[in-house]
Amino acid sequence: MVLCSTMTIAQQTTNHKKPITVKFNELTKDEQRAVLSAEMFVLSNGYTDSLVTDTSKLVLESVEFASNRNELLNFRHGMLQKNAYGIRKGGKGTKTGWTVIFQYSDEFLKELKMAKQGKPVGRAISIDSSYSNISVGHKDSFLETVGKKLQDNAVRH
Repeated sequence: MVLCSTMTIAQQTTNHKKPITVKFNELTKDEQRAVLSAEMFVLSNGYTDSLVTDTSKLVLESVEFASNRNELLNFRHGMLQKNAYGIRKGGKGTKTGWTVIFQYSDEFLKELKMAKQGKPVGRAISIDSSYSNISVGHKDSFLETVGKKLQDNAVRH
C-alpha cells in the first residue's frame, strides 16, 4: 500500500518551484506550529518508530486495510521519519492551512522493496488554518513539492 498528496502526479511535477532550505527557527510562527502539529500527529498515530500507548485516539486514513488497531499500528510502525521534511502553504482542498511532508524511513522503503529511483516521495499531512483538522493524504507526495525544506533534524518535541 503506497500512499499521499491531494494533487495529482501531473500537478505535482508541474506546479512547483525549487524549495528553499531553511532552519526550523526561520519558519514563521504559524509554519512552526503546523510542523510541530504534524510531527506530533505522526508520532501519536504510530507512523514513526516510537510506540503508541494510547490507541483510543488513532486517526484513520481514508483508505485502511487493517482489521484492528494492532494490525493498523503494525503496518504504520516505522513508516515515516520523526521530523518533517518540509512544508508548503495550502492544505487538503484549500489554499489556507499547510501541507507538511515526511520522508519514508529507509527501513520502510526496504521492507516494501520500493526502489529509490526517480523523484523521492513521502507522505503529506494536511492541516487546516485552525489546526483542528489534520489528516494524512492517501497517495505519495513528491518531496520536491515543499515550498520550504527543513535543514535541521533536531528533535522539536
